[in-house]
Amino acid sequence: MMDEATANVDNETDRLIQEKVKEKFNECTLLIIAHRLRTVIDSDRILVVDKGRCGQYGTPKEIYVEEGSMFKAMIISTGPEESQYLLNQINLQITKDS
Repeated sequence: MMDEATANVDNETDRLIQEKVKEKFNECTLLIIAHRLRTVIDSDRILVVDKGRCGQYGTPKEIYVEEGSMFKAMIISTGPEESQYLLNQINLQITKDS
């Protein structure tokens, strides 16, 4: 169990740690609670919790494209560069209407 394992590190260090965790626990189910969307953007499934309840659940791409998506709002709030990085990870592009 790790608590806040990458909360105070830069993006590159976070990436390296997450890569190693996924490699070492390849055959395991991982439950990741994260502050950074980069930490979970390549997960099989994401659960967005809103006021203690399930707000959205599904693949990153599925929950991003849902109407009124909280996950989409979270991604957009990271700013243009980070948003584009995150969307590239799930093979989506930002459009004017996004």
